[in-house]
Amino acid sequence: MKDILEHLPEIIKAASSDPLSMIAFFIVVISLLAYTFFNNENIKVKISVFIAITLGLGYMIYAFLNFYKQMDNNVDIQKPTVIYSDESPKIIGIYPKDIFGLNQKEGLVKSLDNNKIGIDLIHMDFLSYNEMKSEKFNGLLDSLKTLLLNENIIAIAGPPITECADDALKVIEETKSKVPVFNTSAAPQSFLKWNEYNKKINLYRIGTGTDDRARSMAEFLKRHTNDIKKTALLVETNHSRLKTYGEIFLDEMIKASPELVSFTESGLIKVFYFDRSNIDEYDSLFNSIKYDYNSIFLFGVGEPYSHTIDKYYKGSFSEDSLAMFGGYMFGYALNDELNKSKSDIINERIFEITDLNLGRSEGIDAPMQVNKFRSEFGGFHPGLRDEASYYDIGLCMIQALAILRDSLNASPSKNIKFNEETLNYLNKILKQNTFNGISNEIRFDARGINSKSILKTAVYDSINNKWKSMHRDSIMNLR
Repeated sequence: MKDILEHLPEIIKAASSDPLSMIAFFIVVISLLAYTFFNNENIKVKISVFIAITLGLGYMIYAFLNFYKQMDNNVDIQKPTVIYSDESPKIIGIYPKDIFGLNQKEGLVKSLDNNKIGIDLIHMDFLSYNEMKSEKFNGLLDSLKTLLLNENIIAIAGPPITECADDALKVIEETKSKVPVFNTSAAPQSFLKWNEYNKKINLYRIGTGTDDRARSMAEFLKRHTNDIKKTALLVETNHSRLKTYGEIFLDEMIKASPELVSFTESGLIKVFYFDRSNIDEYDSLFNSIKYDYNSIFLFGVGEPYSHTIDKYYKGSFSEDSLAMFGGYMFGYALNDELNKSKSDIINERIFEITDLNLGRSEGIDAPMQVNKFRSEFGGFHPGLRDEASYYDIGLCMIQALAILRDSLNASPSKNIKFNEETLNYLNKILKQNTFNGISNEIRFDARGINSKSILKTAVYDSINNKWKSMHRDSIMNLR
């Protein structure tokens, strides 16, 4: 029983991947509750257990009905009549015109280069990262709406910026479009109103959101309640009506982890806030704590990460004098460092947590797609995560379109018109097949979430000038 309770979060996450698994989980829980009910004489306990059983049975009935509704929906989606178009099917790629947006664009472009299935790209990259962050994106939304209403669109990739993700979904909902929408922001499902939007539009997520990352960290903190050493969390803030990525991430951490609250109350984990538009304020903060913590996590994006490494993690600092520093999906910022003949970054003090499955490229059994990716991008490491995430969207659509063409016996020399009927059938294909991706194998559940996503940890080995896999415990000096 102790082992079950210890691993309960993992069990619940695995069970929630599909309705039948959740039903099976509740059957086990209700059985345990029934055993408690009949073997306990305390009337208060009996009443509490009875209420819990009633709620559990109610959920099971709901889950059964929902499952069969999904099954009925799958059955009802018949093969559409093929209508041909003068226009090729197109994917809309949304990304900033600078920083990691350049990597994402390149990933999508290369995944579709020389594809023999005839998918074209429309790039929406006319805004900078800061403009997308600061809500200056109305022009982008207007253009997106026009494209959905007038072009032969087969999918949308992006946007990757949390602050404009919800507004983009609103626009897609307004057009009543059924195109697959691959959300690439790290916003949690609750922030995106995933369940609400998913009733009207077709949402997909290949990588992880801050909710997935927060649950993973919560499980880690729970397992190591007595081992954690002093850790700092640096959280970005701004002057917008919208919360920053860092603030949303911290909110998810607090929701997922009771241990985090107790650790912050005791001072073992300390949360610091900084204005992301004021690098001097950030620098003063980091400088004041750099020797006081075993590890420092940055909950933010952009300039502070590179600034910290350039100023504090290069040169003459002792390896053991500074905290380990890093966070989630920052690897792209060190890609130029990898191209140097010799790195001057302090060895094994910069860490990275990524949803690029680093073990996927090891050995002779590496998938063909991964080997092709390695040859096109010169490697397979956390710094290529953005390229891989958009590359995967292209691969999913290439493979799904090939399945659709074969299923409909469509002419290989003609373009299919993607009307509502054909798009509904395409979404059915996406949710019924497994796709060979770069970041990992990809299998979408009924809600469009990739059930195969995984988080891995790496550290920067400056002696050999490369990222290498590490055990996550090492970040907080646990082993």
